[in-house]
Amino acid sequence: AGKSCDIYQSHFGVRSIRFDADQGCFLNGESIKLKGVCNHQDHAGVGVAILPTIDEWRLKQLKAMGCNAIRTAHNPPAPHLLDLCDRMGFLVMNETRLTGTSPEFLGQLEALITRDRNHPSVCLWSLGNEEMLIQENAMGAKMLQRMQDLTHRLDPTRPCIYSANCDFNKIAENFVNNGFQIDTFGANYTMRENAQGQLTAEAARYDEFKSKFPNCPLIASESGGSASTRGLYGQEYHEGEALHPHPEAIGADAPVYLNPKRAGMVTAYAETLTPWGRSIEDTWEDCATRDFVAGTFLWTGLDYRGETYPFSWPAVITRYGLMDLCGFPKDSYFYYQAEWTDAPVLHLFPHWNLECEAGAIIDLWCYTNCAEVELWLNGTSQGRLKRAPYRKLQWDVPYKKGTLEAVGYDAAGHEVIRTIIETTEPATKLRIINAHSNTEEDGSTVVILNLSACDEAGRNVPTADAMVDFEICGAATLLGVGNGNPTSHEAEQAPRRQLFNGRAQLIIRAHNQAGAVSIRAHADDLESGMLRIETSQAMTAKPSIGASTVQTSDVKKLNPIDGSL
Repeated sequence: AGKSCDIYQSHFGVRSIRFDADQGCFLNGESIKLKGVCNHQDHAGVGVAILPTIDEWRLKQLKAMGCNAIRTAHNPPAPHLLDLCDRMGFLVMNETRLTGTSPEFLGQLEALITRDRNHPSVCLWSLGNEEMLIQENAMGAKMLQRMQDLTHRLDPTRPCIYSANCDFNKIAENFVNNGFQIDTFGANYTMRENAQGQLTAEAARYDEFKSKFPNCPLIASESGGSASTRGLYGQEYHEGEALHPHPEAIGADAPVYLNPKRAGMVTAYAETLTPWGRSIEDTWEDCATRDFVAGTFLWTGLDYRGETYPFSWPAVITRYGLMDLCGFPKDSYFYYQAEWTDAPVLHLFPHWNLECEAGAIIDLWCYTNCAEVELWLNGTSQGRLKRAPYRKLQWDVPYKKGTLEAVGYDAAGHEVIRTIIETTEPATKLRIINAHSNTEEDGSTVVILNLSACDEAGRNVPTADAMVDFEICGAATLLGVGNGNPTSHEAEQAPRRQLFNGRAQLIIRAHNQAGAVSIRAHADDLESGMLRIETSQAMTAKPSIGASTVQTSDVKKLNPIDGSL
């Protein structure tokens, strides 16, 4: 009598969340705009086998950008991701993989909810995404109704959402006409065909929704649609051949090029859109200026394998991310950092190691939250510009090697930030930085190492492309390597990687024992980079923040709810 037979442990949090049709999202009674991204579970070197330490690194990068919400597109997340979101302050749209009412599909939805409903980070249950065969007919509405009813029985505290693409207003009408009212409507992009059968994307679609369905909360559940390549400001080449969009990849959906002089390219300027996409500036303004739009989830936070539009082979990685596959920020990242954070931001691009003739006119862009910015080239002012809301600043600058300096001012004219970009000398040495590390549940330590090449003055060389070999000495193994290059076919677990626009990444795992691990990076004609990491033996395995354990007397076994130890 009185003997404990089983123990179920689950971390939880207390908070309130609601979505209002007029005023958007409220967290603990306070208005909050969801500044979100959609993410696939994919990372350089490891693919979908993302360990908690790697996800923590990815979330830290997103947090620094000002992101406060994650959509688990388009599948249930790894349990540790929700543990991290609980701890780091992200809200989560938690998405089931398949929309339908078969026992299998409803069983998957039930397993998702019962596994994850104690996580305070979860604010929405997503019932599906872009099911174009059913979302515009009665069958789809009835399926979603059954899924929402099940969700409400399992968790009456959180609303449901379904993310509709194409003409989402027509889909919302289909729901209403078939007696279905989704808790919160998810609008993917703002696409519609015009009278000529061409796809258009306009913010007025949100206003039309508000007019037709005034009592239904609305979220831009997938938005953006611009593509960019980190560190690329002109024509892209693969093995010496110019890379061009491929008809098979494009199909009937021709890209939109915002700048004709860079048509056919996907550069870091992010001027190449899907026909249903919006520029990064328009995407945020569409949401920020409408209180009834509770938030936006950008496609995507990071690059992922596949969906190489508008390219075909040799491209193997998408370019929709605000960061590349390694988590290195692209220039677009800093637009959102400027809009989503309070700290002064003044980001200039391109770099100033350009391969062009002196005097060539360069599009010099600036993402900032300063009221005004003055730009200087080698001590000569290029003009002082005022920033319009949600817009970038742009100068036409005759290229000349040297120093670019930008000074940002607040509305009162006081200097608040200063940024300098210099033309570097050729790379002379490699540099390894311990970007992030943590202890895994088994006691091992995972370390993310970022690699760059720098000149004698210690400045990173943004055009460096050396092939780098790695040596690991000590009780550690290589997990993977990457560089963010969308056309790289290099081996993911080989101890070598070419720098792509100055950067590469190495991920290692130090085994659960005390000692030192040394990493050496070397390349032809460059001084080697060295890093030493001290590791310690964990006394016991580190439990996941939200891991659940079922215990009998002295036996630990898998929790039948979420499978964690």
